[in-house]
Amino acid sequence: MYRILRTPMESMPWDDFDQVVFDIGNVLIAFQPESFLQTMFPDNPQLRQLLLSRVFHSPYWVMLDRCLVTPDEVVKKMAGPDEDLLPAIHRAVFEWVNLIPAIPAGVDAMNACRAHGKGVYLLSNYNTDFFLATRKRFSFLQDVDGEVVSGFVHILKPDPRIYNLLIGRYHLNPDRTLFIDDSAANIEGAAAAGLAGYWCSSPDDLKAFFR
Repeated sequence: MYRILRTPMESMPWDDFDQVVFDIGNVLIAFQPESFLQTMFPDNPQLRQLLLSRVFHSPYWVMLDRCLVTPDEVVKKMAGPDEDLLPAIHRAVFEWVNLIPAIPAGVDAMNACRAHGKGVYLLSNYNTDFFLATRKRFSFLQDVDGEVVSGFVHILKPDPRIYNLLIGRYHLNPDRTLFIDDSAANIEGAAAAGLAGYWCSSPDDLKAFFR
């Protein structure tokens, strides 16, 4: 099993890898539900806390990422008997994708990989509808050598099958592949599949690593 690169001060060992695999949320795109809800409902902190629980922290969100339910279906499930919440939940579910900003350090890291001649791939837990909308907004998500997204394959990280699917689909050599994610559990999953992993806990980590 390859090492897990945990320390933010470690620099990228360019000669060790031929390809780099990026997670999307909080590596390339800032996924911060509290910020989205603050923008949508600035004058209602109680509603924001309720929506954080009902929408983004609910088991239904995981079902969305696996595409076991559609966004329209999940709105009703999240509201349950509280039909008065339907408009707010609908707004939260469908509008967050328009509020996500790119993370400059992540984009710079992708560009650095390209400059060093490395293959660039995506591996992310993402609903298909929202992924397509996000990719349409950000051209750097289109300029990759390949991708595996949970919604299309109905498997979530850190399930070993999703890493193995990426490896097999693109004929990657695990020993020569680095995976970057903001989740320690997902990094452990990548390491179990034979990939090297870098745990990126903040954009500053990426700046230090790719300096």
